[in-house]
Amino acid sequence: IIEHIKDKKVIVAANKIDKGKKADLDYITGKISKDKVIEMSVKNIIGVSDLEEKIKSMVFHGDISVKRNKMVTNIRHKDLLVKARESLDKAIEAVEDGIPVDLVSVDLRDSWTKLGSITGDTVDEDIVTEIFSKFCIGK
Repeated sequence: IIEHIKDKKVIVAANKIDKGKKADLDYITGKISKDKVIEMSVKNIIGVSDLEEKIKSMVFHGDISVKRNKMVTNIRHKDLLVKARESLDKAIEAVEDGIPVDLVSVDLRDSWTKLGSITGDTVDEDIVTEIFSKFCIGK
């Protein structure tokens, strides 16, 4: 993994330092500059603020640029994005056809609901069940 990311803009979060070092951090810092390696323990709240600051620094100081082409790795998210786009297209078409705003809002709300299912702003019980069935929570 280190060989594939060594020339990328990355942050290595070396978690669980409270358990003793398992990874060869000297090897990692030999490939990736030491300032990009954050030793931390989420359990003991060590290094968490350092990670937050490093992320903020990279985002707000231009180290990370937004690229036009994005990749979605979750099939459920991709499906929701496609459906949200379809609802937005329907809303645009309805506006262009002179459909009353209250009817256009149905498509807008549907799109918002789909996007909210990704961000967590709008969630129904089926989505929560699906998410929890795919991840082991508590580790």
